[in-house]
Amino acid sequence: ERQIAPTAEALGGCSAFAEAREELDAGIARYRSRAEVRDRELAAVEQARRALLEEHLQLCTVPPMQRNFMALGMAGGAMALVTAPFAGALLYAIAVVGFGVALLFALLARAGRRTLGRVEARLSGLRIKERSVQQSFHAETRELADVAARLGAGSIENLVRQLAEYHELSARVERLRGELDEAQRAF
Repeated sequence: ERQIAPTAEALGGCSAFAEAREELDAGIARYRSRAEVRDRELAAVEQARRALLEEHLQLCTVPPMQRNFMALGMAGGAMALVTAPFAGALLYAIAVVGFGVALLFALLARAGRRTLGRVEARLSGLRIKERSVQQSFHAETRELADVAARLGAGSIENLVRQLAEYHELSARVERLRGELDEAQRAF
């Protein structure tokens, strides 16, 4: 009896939990399942972001060989074009090849910039998806957050902790009452 009184008194302090026990348990279960879904979606977004950032890094760094060939083609073409009137038609052909090489590498650089733009757009889309996942999670769990605030728990995590303590106290009171009943029958 001495153990039941303080435990029942502590349980009485949690009377708000007693009134909405089933509702709170269901709300906590929904919260946990939504949190798992949110965590999985955010992990997928983060994995996709890492892959895109690696691709972005590769595209941002223009290989020195590409820059060298573009500069070499331009320089060779210009030099051949300037000296062609003095040396003949062969240098005109070298100039065309040099400008062709420079044009090819310029087009490759442009294609790289275009791909880089697509990667940046996909990164932006991932940021939007991440934000929408967070917002939908908060919208779906707002009701439980309001209940937590109304019960004075402050946050859903505190509500979960307090509800677990309530369940523990409730189980302890039931166990002690059972032991008391057995003791009374024995005497």
